[in-house]
Amino acid sequence: MGVGNDVIVKASQGKDESAARQALLSMLDAEPPRDLPPFQKLMINEARTEAVGLLIAHRVADVVPVLRRWARSIASDIGPVDPRTVELVQTGLVSFQADEALPELRAMLSSANPQVHQAAVSSIAALDIPEALDIQEQIVRDEGANPSLRCQAATALVRAEKDAGRALLLESYRRYNESEGVTKRNVETLTATMRLNGKTTDELKQLAADNDWSRAHETRYAAISELTRRGGSEMIPFLEQLKPWTNPSGVEPVCGLVEGQKQVMQDEIVAPAIATLRLRAEREAARRLKNNAP
Repeated sequence: MGVGNDVIVKASQGKDESAARQALLSMLDAEPPRDLPPFQKLMINEARTEAVGLLIAHRVADVVPVLRRWARSIASDIGPVDPRTVELVQTGLVSFQADEALPELRAMLSSANPQVHQAAVSSIAALDIPEALDIQEQIVRDEGANPSLRCQAATALVRAEKDAGRALLLESYRRYNESEGVTKRNVETLTATMRLNGKTTDELKQLAADNDWSRAHETRYAAISELTRRGGSEMIPFLEQLKPWTNPSGVEPVCGLVEGQKQVMQDEIVAPAIATLRLRAEREAARRLKNNAP
């Protein structure tokens, strides 16, 4: 299949693109003869797997029917399942937002194979359709489901602005917070504050305004803390307009962490900072009044 890779790369450069893609698709449509020796079957299957990977990588949507066929096979297979096949099905269906594959993904949800089940949950979570949200709600309500998968489904629901997943995320975050979350956050904020001492006010404002969790979770609170230490009442409007955390990457080390930190940001970081600045301003005003008194 190294030759196949060269063909499709050339095709992407405008050299007989249609013929190259059709050749790969034709190879996927033809089933190998049943009487082939096992080694030859293995070689053919490896070539077909690589062909699917190439078609996905080069955004050839005609591969979706093949992925759906593979998904049906995976869902009904009671024996070992090739992990690479499961990965390609998940990657491809998500990449093409193949909502027509929802029946196959539903069938994969019932698989006893953990990888197949998790691939189905992850794929459904990435499909932005009402039917997918219904399935995600069912997963969240299933207290016997894998906690990691429930978290994925809950995160997808919150991302779609559905309240069904928020309670699970906040409860998960509460348990984490009770065990180690507060201590860890305080240490991280203190360490980051020490590193930010040399930053200008404008630089600190940029860090405080960054609400991408994956990029700013180690510096945002420290920047707000340092701005509060340096500033006066003029800093209050800036703090009031800070936006809550977002998580475009979808990656978080603890289930519900980002959702929980939205509340922390408002209740434990921004609100106390504003209160501190207002109290400082009131004391300064009282001091000036006292100093100017006859």
